[in-house]
Amino acid sequence: MSAFSRDQIAESVLRAIDNLNPQLPDDRQVERSLTAKIFGREAPLDSLGLVNFIVAVEEQLSDDFDLTITLANEKAMSRKTSPFRSVDVLLDFVMEMLAEEVRAAA
Repeated sequence: MSAFSRDQIAESVLRAIDNLNPQLPDDRQVERSLTAKIFGREAPLDSLGLVNFIVAVEEQLSDDFDLTITLANEKAMSRKTSPFRSVDVLLDFVMEMLAEEVRAAA
């Protein structure tokens, strides 16, 4: 597996937001920003919206990079702080997962 830059992954996540937002009510849309809140206090998505967002991001990463990644995994759920609270925190989590996969493949 080759390495992907954070900027490449960020663009993919932003495309997922672009694809998901038209399906959401105006007051539940995710801002197209790296600092946008996703889930939690003062964030636009409820639990069903979060599930749809996670699927959209996983599909976009698959389409863009041929990556099969499961974001709602045990590692994500066991964290003290959710990796789904904002786009930038999600990007950190995705990059961490990709780095682990690269290490495991080496």
